[in-house]
Amino acid sequence: MNNGYIRFRQDDAERLSALTRVVTSMADAKTSKIWPNDEQWRLYFDSECMKHFWQPTEQEKMEWLDKWTKAAYPDKLTDPDLQTPWDFGSMLDAIHVGEYIIHGIQKNPDGSYDLTFEAFSYPYGGIDALTALVEAFECILIGSDDGTGYRQK
Repeated sequence: MNNGYIRFRQDDAERLSALTRVVTSMADAKTSKIWPNDEQWRLYFDSECMKHFWQPTEQEKMEWLDKWTKAAYPDKLTDPDLQTPWDFGSMLDAIHVGEYIIHGIQKNPDGSYDLTFEAFSYPYGGIDALTALVEAFECILIGSDDGTGYRQK
């Protein structure tokens, strides 16, 4: 399968460095098959990153679940009140079990960056979790290629 990538911009060197650290660690963990627990991964993410993830209180979670259970099927996919960002643990799990190798982050001649990966097959789990990871470090998405062709954001 062809390499895929998520293209983004990040002008803040510290944010880029932090993203690069976690991506490198995730690449190593996927290769070694020794995946740290959520608390260990949490050390890579500062409070600004964590704001990008759904972290409901128990009350909020129960209210959301009540709305979800009562909603008709089509509404579950379109009602903005039922759409939530990734929660931290689910993003980590999706990256962990995604059927791809993470190669890392590389800089492009135009100053953008690519988080590159290679899928083992298709379907492989998709790029949504990797995209959420990039967004958590406040990167500006430009586009991506999930192995089926480039799509501009």
